[in-house]
Amino acid sequence: MEASIFDGANITEFFAKDHLYEIMENSTLELHCRVDSNPYPEISLFLGDVLQYATRDLSELIYTATAGCLNGGKYICSATNSFMNRARVTAEVDVKVRCK
Repeated sequence: MEASIFDGANITEFFAKDHLYEIMENSTLELHCRVDSNPYPEISLFLGDVLQYATRDLSELIYTATAGCLNGGKYICSATNSFMNRARVTAEVDVKVRCK
């Protein structure tokens, strides 16, 4: 019988597609947050304090939006799971949108 090894959530990568953190208005913003976790995590993406997207039971969150002037700022990926008293881990990236 194989034993399951449980561990807390760990953000392994948080990045913008093609590592573009300064994009033009009306272009596509694509953020990836990859999490190593057992059991599967809950992953949330915030722009400042505002929740943009959340998912459960997946190891990666992919967020896509058409960039507007208000889409620039600090994005925070937050992950947790039911192990380790639901301790939350975070990672941040700054995105700049060049408005026309």
